[in-house]
Amino acid sequence: MSQAWTVFVTFAALALYAYTIIMEMIRAKGKGAAASEGSRAKQETLEWLPIYLVGLWLCSLYSGVGIALGMGIAWIVGRAMGIFEIKAWAEQRMIGMVIQSLATLMLWGYAIVGGIQALIG
Repeated sequence: MSQAWTVFVTFAALALYAYTIIMEMIRAKGKGAAASEGSRAKQETLEWLPIYLVGLWLCSLYSGVGIALGMGIAWIVGRAMGIFEIKAWAEQRMIGMVIQSLATLMLWGYAIVGGIQALIG
């Protein structure tokens, strides 16, 4: 597979972040609790992006685009679930968090193993 797929997944994640910014701006006009929910979604997405994107690219380079593509899409789905579940109870929000956390851990795991294999031989 081509690295173009990794670029596509990167832009999809950044588009999700842009959505949270737009959502916050729209909700801020209404003020109140809805505005703080949009801010929370934006902040959580921003906190996850560096960890996710570095893992995505390292996994793509060292372990293959297919693995990175699958885990990258899983992260986007998990983060989107977290964004849309912000109003839900904490137990319900955990599903999205678990998905994105596992996807990130797997990206980093594959990246580390692939990097070590590249160093060894």
